[in-house]
Amino acid sequence: MQSLEIHGRVRLLPDLAVQRFATTEIQSMIPRIGGRVNLRFVLLALVQIFVLPRPLCAQLPPQLERCFPYPTFAQEISAMHGETKPPGPESRTSSKVVIASVKFAPGTNIPEYVRGRITWSIKSPRFYDDSELSWLREMQEVGIRGALQDSGYFKARVKADARLVEGNERRRRYALTLHIDEGRRYRLGDVRFERVADNNPLSFSATELRKYVQMGRGEFFNVSKVRQAMEELTKLYATRGYIDMVPQPEIQNDDDGGPIDLVLKIDEGKQYRVGKIQFLGMDGKAQNQLIPQLKSGEPYNSNLVDEVLKRNKSVLPADASRQDMHLTRDTKEGVVDMHFDFYSCPNMEN
Repeated sequence: MQSLEIHGRVRLLPDLAVQRFATTEIQSMIPRIGGRVNLRFVLLALVQIFVLPRPLCAQLPPQLERCFPYPTFAQEISAMHGETKPPGPESRTSSKVVIASVKFAPGTNIPEYVRGRITWSIKSPRFYDDSELSWLREMQEVGIRGALQDSGYFKARVKADARLVEGNERRRRYALTLHIDEGRRYRLGDVRFERVADNNPLSFSATELRKYVQMGRGEFFNVSKVRQAMEELTKLYATRGYIDMVPQPEIQNDDDGGPIDLVLKIDEGKQYRVGKIQFLGMDGKAQNQLIPQLKSGEPYNSNLVDEVLKRNKSVLPADASRQDMHLTRDTKEGVVDMHFDFYSCPNMEN
C-alpha cells in the first residue's frame, strides 16, 4: 500500500481500515491493571506501532491527532518537557490587577490625546499580580512606550511607579505615576525598499510596495504602522511564491531635527512553484474538481488557496480552513507540495 508524506517526515497510511487495525493492535498490547490502562504500556505500544517502523515524527496533523483516544508520542514528550499552554485567566491563582488611577509626573509635555492613548493602553489589557511586578514592566515597555512610539516619540523613555491602594485574593488596585522623558517628536521622511543580498530589482516595484506603508511623508512616525506594513508585504510576496520572504526595517536619522527615513530591506528568498497537491480524506471526484484549481507548476499563491476554499464550500468539510493545509518545501528545486488534511475520525465501533 502506498503511503503519503506529510510535513516531509511523518508517514501515514491513508486507509481507514489500516487505522482501525492499528488501533486494535494497540488496544491488545496494553495490559490493564484493576480495569485501568497502565500509561507506561501505552507509550511502549505507541513506540512499537508508530515510531519504530519509521523516523521519529514531531507532530501529527491535528485532524488525525485528535482521533486517537490516548496522547500521541509527541504529546507525551511535550508533557515531559513542560511544553504546555500558559494557563488561562480561569486557572490562575494570582490576583487581577486593576488600575485605580493614572497620574503623569510634572514635566510631561505630551498632548492630551496622546495621554488618552497611554491611559487606554494601560487599562485595556488584563494583568495578574506577582511578587516581581512583571506586569508593570510589560505595561511600561509594551503599552506606555508603544503608545508613545505610535505618536512620533520614537526615542521616549518611561518609568512607571505603582502604589498599592487596596487588595485581596481576587484583585489588587494600584495607582500609577508615569515619569516620561518623551524626547523629540519625529516625522516620517523618505521610504525606500532595497534587496538584502544584492542590487538587483525587487519582484515588486517601489510604487506597489509603498502602498502598504500607511504613513505619508511628514506624518508623525508610527511604529505600529511599520509593523503592519511588514505583515502586509509578507502576504503580498506570498501571492507570487515568495513564502519565505523576510522584511527588515532600518531606521535612518541624523538626530539634528530632521525626519526619520524608513528603509525596508527585503530578503525575498526562493520563489516556490506548486508541486504535488493532495486532499486527504476526499474522494476521487472531489479531488479531480479541486486539484486543477490550485494550478500545479505555477508560482504558489496564498490568495488562491483562500479563493479555492471559499469557492468550493459545497464540496469541502464545513469547518475547512487554511489551517488544514500543510506545506512541504523542496528548497533545492523551489517546489512546494500542498497537503489538505480533511480526514475524519473513523468509527471504531464497526
